[in-house]
Amino acid sequence: SIIEVDKYLIEDTQSLTDVIASESYEEQASFFETVLEFNIVLIFIDMQIMTVEQIRLNKLKNFLNQSKDLILFAREYDHIYDY
Repeated sequence: SIIEVDKYLIEDTQSLTDVIASESYEEQASFFETVLEFNIVLIFIDMQIMTVEQIRLNKLKNFLNQSKDLILFAREYDHIYDY
């Protein structure tokens, strides 16, 4: 899948730094804020401690401070599978 949001193009299985070409906190925060503003649901899966959680705007700062080397997976919602 490929999802285009504002100036960002998110392809499947892509690192965050490939999408935004920056490791700065400000750029990463801007990316996630933009994606959330477009009502895209962001799910964070931590493979080390085996947890899943939805990323919300009010928890963005903590998320970015704790999470490094993120890999993004682009998936469009398909209502056909919602049963």
